[in-house]
Amino acid sequence: MSKMSDLQVSILEDLCAGRLSFAEIAEKHEVPIDWIEVTAHQSDEYDLQMAMEADLNAGLLSFAEIATKYNMPMSWVEHAADELAEQEAYQYNESMDGDFDSAMTSAGMGTDEDYGYQGD
Repeated sequence: MSKMSDLQVSILEDLCAGRLSFAEIAEKHEVPIDWIEVTAHQSDEYDLQMAMEADLNAGLLSFAEIATKYNMPMSWVEHAADELAEQEAYQYNESMDGDFDSAMTSAGMGTDEDYGYQGD
C-alpha cells in the first residue's frame, strides 16, 4: 500500500476505536482536522451517529465531552439524545405479544401450575 493508504487506514482505525477526538487524531497523524472529518463522514466502516449514540447510552461522558470528542455542536448531541429518548419511549414491549399464559395471568386467571397442572 502507499503511504497515503496506510495513513487513511490508521486514521480509520483511530476513528473506529473511538478513544480519541477528531482533533487528537489529527494531531497524532499530523494532518488537518478536515481530513479526519472527511474520512469519518465518507467511510462506510465508521458511522458517526452510532458511535455518538453508544457514548450517550454508556452515560460516561457529558454532552459537552461528546460534542468535543466528535468535534460537533452541542445542539447535535442534544438532538441525538432527544431522539434516543423518544425511541426508548416507543419501543415495542414484547413481554405481552400474544403469549396466552401471560395474558391469562394478567387477566387474573393464574397459570396451569397455579391449578396443579405440572405438564406431561
